[in-house]
Amino acid sequence: MPPRPRRPGGAMPRHASGPPHSPLIRDLLASGGQAFSFEFMPPKTEAEEHQLWRAIRQLEPLRPTFVSVTYGAGGSTRDRTVRVTGRIAEETTLTPVGHFTAVNHSVAELRQVIGSYAGVGVRNVLALRGDPPGDPNADWVPHPDGLSYAAELVALIRSSGDFCVGVAAFPEKHPGSPDADTDVRHFVARCRAGAARPADRTARSRRCRSGSSPSGRSWPARCRRSSAP
Repeated sequence: MPPRPRRPGGAMPRHASGPPHSPLIRDLLASGGQAFSFEFMPPKTEAEEHQLWRAIRQLEPLRPTFVSVTYGAGGSTRDRTVRVTGRIAEETTLTPVGHFTAVNHSVAELRQVIGSYAGVGVRNVLALRGDPPGDPNADWVPHPDGLSYAAELVALIRSSGDFCVGVAAFPEKHPGSPDADTDVRHFVARCRAGAARPADRTARSRRCRSGSSPSGRSWPARCRRSSAP
C-alpha cells in the first residue's frame, strides 16, 4: 500500500488541541496492497513501559499499517492499555488499535472503557469476549451485569460512536465451539453486529523483538500480516 504521509517532527501531536483522530483501519486496508501490523503486550510497570516505548520508536520507521496494544487478562492492564494506546495516537505517526474484552466487566465499566478510548482519539478497537481468567479452557462465566458474547460487545461499541471494530476469526474454529457450524454462526453474529474486519491467528507464529527488559529478556512485539475486510 502507498506510504502514509508523515508529520514533521515525529513526536509532535497530530493536532494542537483536543484528542487526535487516527484513520480507520477499514479505510487503510481498502486502499489495497500489502499490509502488516505489530502487536504490543501491555506493560505492567513503569520500567516496562519505558522499554515498550523504546521498542515503539525502533519499529515506527518500518511504517506498519497499524499497531495494537493487548488487554491484560480480566482487564488487569486496562488503564495502561488505554493510556499507551492514546499516547501512540498522539505522539507517533502510527495508527493504534486498542484491544477490548468483556472479561470481569459490567456493561457500565465497558462503557467507561469505550469513553476512555474515545477521549484519547482512538477509533479502532479489537473486540474480544476474552478467555476465562486463570484458565483459558475453563467454562465461560459472564459478569452478572456484563455481556456473554463478542457480538454483544461489538454492538455496544458501535452504538457508542464512530469506531472501526475488529473481531476474532478462527480458521479452525474456536477451541470452545462444539463444531464448525456453531463457530461460523457466532462469527456471522459478530459481523452483523457491526464488525468491520476479522483478525485471525494464522500469522502469530512469527515474532519480532526489540529492546530488552531490566531482567535481560527482550520486549515482545508480535508481527502479523493483515487481511482486507
